[in-house]
Amino acid sequence: MGFVRLISLLIRNKDIGRQVVPIIPDEARTFGLDALFREVGIYSPKGQLYEPVDSKSLLYYNETKDGQILEEGITEAGSMASFIAAGNSYATSGIT
Repeated sequence: MGFVRLISLLIRNKDIGRQVVPIIPDEARTFGLDALFREVGIYSPKGQLYEPVDSKSLLYYNETKDGQILEEGITEAGSMASFIAAGNSYATSGIT
């Protein structure tokens, strides 16, 4: 819970908030990260293409084109690849 609170505070920070990109390999709900789904959204280049089964709940699964969370599913290797890409983004976008 403390880690989720720290991530939430960092994301809300006006100076560095957009540079904080949580990369979740699996089990986001188990660790309480689902509170961020609604607040900042999960990145999906096409947005939400379906209605999630939890759409009527308070902390529903929310994919958006401008989402900040990378939800990788059950693929730790994919998460590491996303981490490396995000860490090197300055080389192509000029943004750390």
